[in-house]
Amino acid sequence: MSEPNYKQLTKSIRAWGHELGFAQLAITDVDLGNYHDSYRQWLSEDCHGDMAYMADNVDKRLHPERLHEGTCRIITVRMDYAKVADNSLAPLSERNTAYIARYARGRDYHKVMRKRLQKLADKIQSEVGQFGYRAFVDSAPVLERALAEKSGLGWIGKNTMLINKQAGSWFFLGELFTDLPLPVDEPATDHCGSCRACLDVCPTDAFIAPNKMDAKRCISYLTIEHLLYALIHNEEGANILLHSGADVNRLRVELERFFEEDLERVPGDEPLETMQTLAFHRVIQTAIDHGRNAEKDEVEIGDVIVALFNEPDAHSMTLLRAQGVSRLDLLRYISHGESKLGDASAADLEGARAAR
Repeated sequence: MSEPNYKQLTKSIRAWGHELGFAQLAITDVDLGNYHDSYRQWLSEDCHGDMAYMADNVDKRLHPERLHEGTCRIITVRMDYAKVADNSLAPLSERNTAYIARYARGRDYHKVMRKRLQKLADKIQSEVGQFGYRAFVDSAPVLERALAEKSGLGWIGKNTMLINKQAGSWFFLGELFTDLPLPVDEPATDHCGSCRACLDVCPTDAFIAPNKMDAKRCISYLTIEHLLYALIHNEEGANILLHSGADVNRLRVELERFFEEDLERVPGDEPLETMQTLAFHRVIQTAIDHGRNAEKDEVEIGDVIVALFNEPDAHSMTLLRAQGVSRLDLLRYISHGESKLGDASAADLEGARAAR
């Protein structure tokens, strides 16, 4: 087969990407030299918290060609989500229902995007014959925002998110590493200017400087990596735990001690079971399934707690088991109102809540 016309091939790849449902497709080379120092500095300042995987395979993160041998170009794609915003924020005003992030409401985007990237690779192969490639969607040490910015999908804002002029930050990213020397796109330019709205509005001051976030201060870090910590500050979640026999006040103390002390001591390469973070998507999907099986119209906080308990290696679950709280205890209270507290008076319950 003769040498492909890479300019024409690129036009075809863009058209195929659109047909497959990607909102945007762009191409970049593998040189991430401009991002090396900032990433290493972020790690050295322990801004990644207990996400030890962020410090693993740094060489491959910073040098994509070492992640997949032969790679010289990276096709980056953007897939928008939650385009229909009607009533999206309505659950926030309902204290008795859980609010599920928009990106977690649909099908698992990892599978959806990976299948589409594979179809894109198949189309390319039908045109040029065998070629080297590998698709990634949150599945390997890839600096996807840096690659997306360099390819022109958007710019990394002061809040560390990739921002696109049309789509904001409401999209997923995926990559197809390839050995085809395709023409590259121009990088995106920064449009934040002097605006610092995202920095000022953060309720936990997680941004220690523009373009630098300390994950340990971030609400998303706590709710995704340590979901129980967030639930004990939720009135309904705390109530379920309380009725199921948990000492909510002690839970908070233990979790805070864990954040302040244990996370500093545990080596990043130590395979401790209690250090395993929660697979957020599995927790939410399990909660949704539990709600559907119970023929509920809304996913409730109780469903999330039951799903959380199905992550056996989570540190939060280790704490609950140490207090003698079982999954059956949670199910009994959520499903049948059977409480370990027995006939505790309203005053007793109020006192326990006050202790929190």
